[in-house]
Amino acid sequence: MGRFAVDLDGRMLFVRGVSVPPDTVLDQAIVARWAAAGFTAARLGVRMEADGTFSGQAIGAAAVAGQARPPAGAGPTVGDGLDRLAASVATVTGQGLRVMIQIVPTATAARAGDEAFAAGLRRLSSRFRDVAGLVGFELAAQASANSPLLSGAVRLEDAHHLLWRSGPALFDPTASTATNDEAALLVGWAGGDPATVQRLLSAAESTQIGWFFDRPPTGPLLAALARPYPAAVAGVPVSLAYNPSGRLLALSYLPVSPAGNVFRPGTMTEIRVPAEAYPDGYLVRVSGATVVSAPGAGVVCLVTDAAAARVDVRVEPASAGGAPPVAPPPPGDPCPAAARRPQPRVLPRPRPGQPAVAAARPPSARPPPAGPTGAALTRTSTACCCGHCRWPAPPG
Repeated sequence: MGRFAVDLDGRMLFVRGVSVPPDTVLDQAIVARWAAAGFTAARLGVRMEADGTFSGQAIGAAAVAGQARPPAGAGPTVGDGLDRLAASVATVTGQGLRVMIQIVPTATAARAGDEAFAAGLRRLSSRFRDVAGLVGFELAAQASANSPLLSGAVRLEDAHHLLWRSGPALFDPTASTATNDEAALLVGWAGGDPATVQRLLSAAESTQIGWFFDRPPTGPLLAALARPYPAAVAGVPVSLAYNPSGRLLALSYLPVSPAGNVFRPGTMTEIRVPAEAYPDGYLVRVSGATVVSAPGAGVVCLVTDAAAARVDVRVEPASAGGAPPVAPPPPGDPCPAAARRPQPRVLPRPRPGQPAVAAARPPSARPPPAGPTGAALTRTSTACCCGHCRWPAPPG
């Protein structure tokens, strides 16, 4: 697509995660399994009423695992809908994952018009604006025709996060993406059968966009989604491909930022390597960089060699007994020696012969929230629909 998500070190970021239905109560064990499968984010739905408020029936962790939801009125509830959402947000970010908040309107709310959605967005952005790890807020495209009203509702309370709209994917009309200007995330997976999932995964990789699977995956579906990928690249990818049958990941990139800047020494590329994809462990073959993570780590950490003009990486399955088992990634920063990246921003992909430049705006009066290490987060902005574009890093 036309925009990259990058952090302040210039590394390109690729989000992959799970969509969670409204009113679902998550527990740490479920989120830890998602992290072990290589996911780095969750898309949490919250049900909105016609007056722009949030309520609903709590759904237990069993429903997330694929069991039936409890009937309406059964079981305890915990406060209002935003209280339950806040608990899930804390569970997700506590495991080091980022979070997208998706408004799911009731049938009455869907007919209430943009004023109701604007009221809901003001409530959400006021409640969650300081969450470290927040990607932004998402609306259905048909409920967001009045862009200035809705983006203004977010800006009124939160000058830092993006408003995303879901609609048909340009590369496949049977799928859907959440977009902000030219930035995109795959969120709708058509029928969701294994062949379609594999096809859309390959399309997302070839277009270099992240994704949220549209429901909590289990069994064979989780295994299909658990594939290796670069979560953060200290460079601009030249090629990225994964062969599911051979379980071979091939990544090549130029070690300069999308803006054309040189990286600080020690800035790392991070490749997620889930155990489901490599039950017997994995091997890494690399030229132009050095692997600094431990053998069997759930995240391969690479530092570019000083004189390298290009980095080529291959991750492939090891033979039985030929490598240590894959360990789950730790919460937070999996490559602690890397430069901290408190705040991603979105940069336009440069046209041939033109450098990519992000326009900066003065910070607003509200002080920025503290990052995982307690340092204030720097603010950056581009010409996106809702002002400052930033994805604070999750706690770690």
